[in-house]
Amino acid sequence: MQFEVQVAFEGLGSVAGFAATLFAILAMPLGGFVTVRMTAFVAAESDRRLTLFASQPITRLRLIGAEIAVTAAAATVLVTGAGLAT
Repeated sequence: MQFEVQVAFEGLGSVAGFAATLFAILAMPLGGFVTVRMTAFVAAESDRRLTLFASQPITRLRLIGAEIAVTAAAATVLVTGAGLAT
């Protein structure tokens, strides 16, 4: 058991190793955030809550593109904030 802990978290004794471990773990909540955002958009489209947006002269491709851009920007802000905090 002790060997497994040493192999899995070998660099936790240094600041660089600890930061690298935190960034590796950050991928999971970040992926969850992106998944929830995209799922909410698809659910709103399926439930016809975006009918007013879709009735405007904007294509659905542009709507999903805007949602992806906003989600990517938010994910970038989260990663940058985490990077600056360490």
